[in-house]
Amino acid sequence: VCVAETGDNFPGGMKCVTSGWGLTRYNAPDTPARLQQAALPLLTNDQCRRYWGNKITNLMICAGASGASSCMGDSGGPL
Repeated sequence: VCVAETGDNFPGGMKCVTSGWGLTRYNAPDTPARLQQAALPLLTNDQCRRYWGNKITNLMICAGASGASSCMGDSGGPL
């Protein structure tokens, strides 16, 4: 597993992939039987703070796009 190191640069717009067995839609009754994945662009922390406010620190990496994201059950999964 690759882990980010101090000084690593993750520019906004860089493509990444997340995966997990979390819910495939809000309030879905079950999780999927197959591992799911989604390609997402990284966001700058300033972009992320516009949505989440000052909960976002400079030690975080933020990714997301309209129509694709991780969901409940994917927390702690790979990015």
